[in-house]
Amino acid sequence: MLVQAHVRDFKRLALDASCLIHRGGRASAADFLHSRASSKWLGYPLRIVDAILSAGVTPVVVFDGASLPMKARTDAVRAAQREAHHRKAAALLQEGKAARAEVEMAAAFEVTAEMRHTFIIALQARRVEFVVAPYEADAQLVFLVESGQCDAAVTEDSDLLAYRCPKTLYKLQESGHARLVKFADLSQAEEGGRRLFDGSWHDEWSLWEGSLFTDMCILAGCDFLEMPAVGIKTAHRQLRQHRSIESVLNAMIRAGTLDSARAEAYLKHFYRVQLVFRHQRVWDAAAQQVRMLCPHTDGALADDDSCDTDYVGPPLSPVAGQLVSCAELDPRTLLPTNLFREERQPTVAPARHLQSQSLPQLMRLPLPLPQQQPQSPPTNDIGGDDALSQEDIDRVHALSGGPPSPSRKRHRQGYAEVLVVGGVGVGVGVGVVRHDDEASTPPPRYTHRYDAVTAASTTTTPVTIAMTPSTTRIKDGTVSRYFVG
Repeated sequence: MLVQAHVRDFKRLALDASCLIHRGGRASAADFLHSRASSKWLGYPLRIVDAILSAGVTPVVVFDGASLPMKARTDAVRAAQREAHHRKAAALLQEGKAARAEVEMAAAFEVTAEMRHTFIIALQARRVEFVVAPYEADAQLVFLVESGQCDAAVTEDSDLLAYRCPKTLYKLQESGHARLVKFADLSQAEEGGRRLFDGSWHDEWSLWEGSLFTDMCILAGCDFLEMPAVGIKTAHRQLRQHRSIESVLNAMIRAGTLDSARAEAYLKHFYRVQLVFRHQRVWDAAAQQVRMLCPHTDGALADDDSCDTDYVGPPLSPVAGQLVSCAELDPRTLLPTNLFREERQPTVAPARHLQSQSLPQLMRLPLPLPQQQPQSPPTNDIGGDDALSQEDIDRVHALSGGPPSPSRKRHRQGYAEVLVVGGVGVGVGVGVVRHDDEASTPPPRYTHRYDAVTAASTTTTPVTIAMTPSTTRIKDGTVSRYFVG
C-alpha cells in the first residue's frame, strides 16, 4: 500500500547509493556514448542528498559491498545484457540514430568502483554519513531501519519488500516527496474488495509476516533464483492455497508441471535463498562487528566460520568489517581501497551548508603521481633515496606545517599504509621523506598521519613505525599512513 510522504516526516533516512547513481547515469548517456569524460551522473545523487539535508533530515548513504556467490549467475546475465545494449548503441550511432543509441547506452550503464569512490569523496566533503555494506546494500538498508538507526530506507529496489523492510520510500523526488510503503500495512492490502494477506484462515497475516511473504517473492523470481512461468500472482495464489513452498512443489509434481528431481534441486536452492533474505551479513556499527541480519536460532546456520555459509556471505572479522564500512578496505578484495591511488576531488560545488574552508585540506592539495613505480622494497627499507622529487618534498613540508628546522636532519626513508592489529603495525609503503629530530626529545614533529597517497605499488612488507606518544594509542583496525624507518 503506497501513501504519499515527504522526507521532512523523518529524522534519518538510509539511501541506496546504487539506485541514486543509476538514476543519475541517465543524464550521462550521451557522454558515455561518445566516450567523453563526464560527472553528470553525480548531479542527481547530490541533489537528492542536498534536498534531504535542506529538509533538516540526516541521510545515511549505503553502498554495495562484495557480491554474494548466490548472485553470480544473475550478475553474469546482467553483464551480458549490458554488453548487448552497448553493442547495439554503437551500431545505432554508426547509422546516425543518436537518440535511439542514447537509450541503449542508458540501458548499458553500470555503476563502477570509480563512481562509488567519487560519490564517497563528495559525501565526505559534505560531511554526510555513509556505510559500505559487507555484501548487499539491501540487507544493510533493512538492518539500519530495523535497528532504529534510520526511520526508513530510500530505494527503487522492490527486493526490500522480500527483506520485509518496515518502512521504504520509493520514487523520491528532488522536492522531497515520495511514496511510502509500510510492511505492516500490507495486511490491509486488497484486490477486488478482498484482502490479499489476511482473512482466508485464522491469523493468516502472521504467517505472511513471518516467512510466507518472502517465500512468495522468491517463488515469483528474484535476483538469486527464478522459477519459469511463475509470476507474482501465481506465487501468491499457490502459497495462499498450500501455505508452504514444500506443499506448492508437491502440488506441481502431482499436476505434472514439475518433475521430482527438478523440484528437489529447486527446493535445496530455495532454502539457501531464504537464508540470504533472513540472515545475510551486515555491519553493526554499535556493536562494531559483522553480524547476521536476523540471528539464526535453530542451529542450522552458525554466525561464524564453523560451516559453509558463503551463500549469506563469508564471515568477516570485526576489524575487516569496520574498515570495509568506512571504505578503507575494498569489500571485494579486502585490500586497502586508496593505496597508491590518486585522490581526485569530484568536479562539483560543496553543499550550500558548508564553507569551502571546512573541506579537508588534503582534498584541495593532491600530490602528483610519481613517474615510475618503485621497486619492491626489502623489509624495513621502503623506497630509495630517489623515490620523490623536490616538489614532492616541498608538498610534504606544506602538509606538515613547514620545512624542518636546522636542528633536524633529513633521511630519505619511506611511508607506509599501516594496519594496526594487536598493537603491531604491518603495511605497504614507498619512498618519501622523513624528518628525525637529532635529540631524543621532543618526539619528531614530522611523524604524523599522511593521507595523500600518490605512488603505485603492490609490495606488502612489515615496517617499523616511528611513533609519537599520540600515535602509539591508535586502536586495532586503524589504517593510517605514517612515516617509517
